[in-house]
Amino acid sequence: EDLGRRALRAGGRLQQPKGPPVRYTPKLTEGSRTELAAEARDDGYVTEVKYAVERNILAGAAPQPPNWNAQWDTSQHSEGAQELKAIAKDNDGLSGEAVLQVQVDRTAPSVTLAVSDAGFSSGGPVGLSVQVSDGTGCGVDRVVYDLTGPEDASVTASTSPYSASWNPTGKPSGAYTARATTYDRAGNFRTSDA
Repeated sequence: EDLGRRALRAGGRLQQPKGPPVRYTPKLTEGSRTELAAEARDDGYVTEVKYAVERNILAGAAPQPPNWNAQWDTSQHSEGAQELKAIAKDNDGLSGEAVLQVQVDRTAPSVTLAVSDAGFSSGGPVGLSVQVSDGTGCGVDRVVYDLTGPEDASVTASTSPYSASWNPTGKPSGAYTARATTYDRAGNFRTSDA
């Protein structure tokens, strides 16, 4: 139920928030800490915003205006779908809330690298491919192929099936080692064996 309808029924002044009341930043920082921000408006003033995960108020979060930023330590919650709630209270004591479904994901995706050596013998492009999986996580974002040797190179694939090619033509002769690093949308990553 949105803030405007709830306030209207209660005879209060709490207004419908502008834009999404809760913005979830999926990039994890400092391990399992995630930045939360909310926007709430009122014709009086908003006195507080609290965050709750699965109906439990986040302890230690003391968001301050104007963005009501707080840190969410996801290590205290199980992986998988979670209900994140921003609860705003105004100077008349009226409250409203916004709910967002989020995916808690601390597990790195799996990755297995396959390199086609046909290019090395023919002087043409070398095929790079991976088998990737993010299980029940939030999905694969990209795969970065790193080739190290006499001249290092990097190739990024950002769409499934995350394959790429590297052309050694004109590159210095010598041994090259390929690795693939798979990143998921939560910022978790894993690097393949060479």
